[in-house]
Amino acid sequence: MIKWAECREGDVLFEVFLPEHDRESSCCLLRAICHGQIVQERQIRLTWPPRFGPDMGDVAAIEAELEALSQEIAQHPMPMARTGSYAPGSVESVPQDPVVHALLYSLIEAYVEAESMLSITPEQTVAYLELPTGVTAKGLYPIAVIQRREHRMRRMIAMANLIESEPSVHVRETDLIDAALRNDVAEIRNILGACGIEAPRRPAGWSEDPSATPKEGMP
Repeated sequence: MIKWAECREGDVLFEVFLPEHDRESSCCLLRAICHGQIVQERQIRLTWPPRFGPDMGDVAAIEAELEALSQEIAQHPMPMARTGSYAPGSVESVPQDPVVHALLYSLIEAYVEAESMLSITPEQTVAYLELPTGVTAKGLYPIAVIQRREHRMRRMIAMANLIESEPSVHVRETDLIDAALRNDVAEIRNILGACGIEAPRRPAGWSEDPSATPKEGMP
């Protein structure tokens, strides 16, 4: 599941999780946390699979259940100090824009084709894209193509296109795929360089990860 939203009331943090794949149950998980402890969880059956996010009716149901959960928790004593080890993650979502969703849907399809061409196993994809155990790339919801997944999917699609179009890299195909699955950008550059292909480099101080910010002093 993917963390879609959160809100806080006093010391209590409420988290909302949505399924991210067709193989997951079409339920929303609500979780209440206080001082590192999970104090309450509830599941809500969704009317529609949230491929592009929950529809308006499901959003209303989530809001109503959150209100009921908040009122229930307010009637019980909460932990007074941090006694638990639960560490809430950040909200991960894509822009609520139909054009973005359509592009991400196409990206998933392109990744599935690249996965097949490169003989990447479902288990390798699960590790590479940080997916729930037992799922595949096919069936992933566009709402779950968060930035780090999008970046990795585009990289693997680029690898497939390169291997298909450049005979010089065929001899190092296995090494190149292994490096991509490890997100080892330096090794990818080394392999391409040995094949006579110079990959463009980012300006000094910039990360290979598009979600990262440049170092201080960089534009």
